[in-house]
Amino acid sequence: MMDGARKSENSETSFDRDKIQWPLSYSLKPPKPGDPPRRWWSHSYYRGPRDRPAQILYSDSLSRSESIARIFLNEPVLGFDMEWPLDGYKSTRLQDKVALIQIACERRIALFHIALHDGQTSQDIIAPSLRLIIESSSILKTGVSVLHADFKKLKEDLHLQPRGAFELSHLHHLVCHGSQNPERVTTKLCALSKQVEYHLGLPLYKGSVRTSNWSFPLNGQQKLYASDDAYAGYILFHCMNAERLKMTPVPPLPKLAESYLPAKMAPITLVQLESTIDDAQSAVVTAKSFSTTAKSNTGRDDDNREAQACRPPQAEDSHAKEKAKEVRSSSSGKSSEPGVSSKLYGKLVSHRKMTALARDVPAYIVASNKVLEGLARHRPANKSQLLKIHGVGRHKVEIYGAEWLQIIAQDLAENPRKTPKNAATPLQPTTSNRGPRIRNDQELLLADSENISKASDFTCDRLESKSDHKDNCRVEPLRSLVLDTIPNAGDIHRQPPPRDHDRKRGIITNIHRSKELHLYHPSPSTGLSFQLTDTRLDTNEAPAENDDRGD
Repeated sequence: MMDGARKSENSETSFDRDKIQWPLSYSLKPPKPGDPPRRWWSHSYYRGPRDRPAQILYSDSLSRSESIARIFLNEPVLGFDMEWPLDGYKSTRLQDKVALIQIACERRIALFHIALHDGQTSQDIIAPSLRLIIESSSILKTGVSVLHADFKKLKEDLHLQPRGAFELSHLHHLVCHGSQNPERVTTKLCALSKQVEYHLGLPLYKGSVRTSNWSFPLNGQQKLYASDDAYAGYILFHCMNAERLKMTPVPPLPKLAESYLPAKMAPITLVQLESTIDDAQSAVVTAKSFSTTAKSNTGRDDDNREAQACRPPQAEDSHAKEKAKEVRSSSSGKSSEPGVSSKLYGKLVSHRKMTALARDVPAYIVASNKVLEGLARHRPANKSQLLKIHGVGRHKVEIYGAEWLQIIAQDLAENPRKTPKNAATPLQPTTSNRGPRIRNDQELLLADSENISKASDFTCDRLESKSDHKDNCRVEPLRSLVLDTIPNAGDIHRQPPPRDHDRKRGIITNIHRSKELHLYHPSPSTGLSFQLTDTRLDTNEAPAENDDRGD
């Protein structure tokens, strides 16, 4: 197991596995006005106290390598990488098998150009202090495929016993998938360039210099390339370790790469985490088993796994839990709120990291997880909709709003939101040329009693002609309370029950100089009618024919 905290006498850095150490004292500095835009990640963008860049130490001899290696002996974590010619396997010189070894800490980068060292054996070309660093299990050598590529050549070609290989791909999968999809935390390798772009904001340059001849003295481009690879391994480890310590619950660090059973062709399997028990026979801990154990210990409910799978890490609070319970207890049992787009959420998280690094501020200053969850859920299309997201104010909209909207629009174009099959079709308003409709007894009571003689006040359909007064009228049944309020109302008498198709309908007929309105109850056994006497409907009082005006 690795030590909990270590501090070297010759260095200014320390490593505490249980404490967030990010950002480091050497942090990414924003570009100055007039600088060209940054396309690739580089160690030269990082500055320490008094704006000092990381120091590059280059060695082309054994004695120089020994003096440089001693500086790194007490460093707990080192970025590690190696270079060699593509046709080095054809050569009998050991210097062509391993041409260059790079190590990096926070403020120094060492380039040991083994190809220029004199000698014929491993002891002649590898400095003793450098050998101690390579064979120490307490000094982490971080990188991608350190065990199966770099350490393999050191063991087979130089007959060293390298230890302390820490695979960054394992930590990358842990912080990206450990909370929601622990079964995806596997030993599958992830390219260093992709990890740098995901966590540090810019891709790592991998051009033709990668396949150049490393046996000759290095030019400036080769030195820059070699320094970037080693320094990226160091910075990535501390960045991702800080992300690990923010997870709930906090999982242990992945084991060293050499902890796995040796195999000629390493199969992809679940990443093994460090055990908190010093017992060689203790059970293997993986992200999946750790997650299951942590949930059972804390009593968390796992009934709604599908909802948890699409929920961003650490984005649920007590208010969301109460709301989910209310939705589940409702009669519909389904939430009308749109779901969170995991792809969009990931893009917003990456943008937040890039912005935080560029502004040299913590990520939560840019936006909280809850804000990013709201953006990924509602996908606002303009600044006014952005202001409706909880936690987004005018200040954030002015600074980050345009970039957020661009990311959301791009994601919406790539992944348009689909309408569920069982979604209810919204009601469409019907248009007609009919007059105002009386919908209940209360609206009828509010009718003007002085103009009650106008038959059009009781109807929902306007009279289409002056002579035809037999238009159907869709009015609600009149109760005794309504009839008592109507002046000049005649005696109410029973009428034969209407046919089924005539229910809830009324007919206005001419009886000499008065109008008679027959109204039917919705009840299958009764119907109502009343007669308006001494009421005259003059010609100029009749409603106009279809005036083509809507409601």
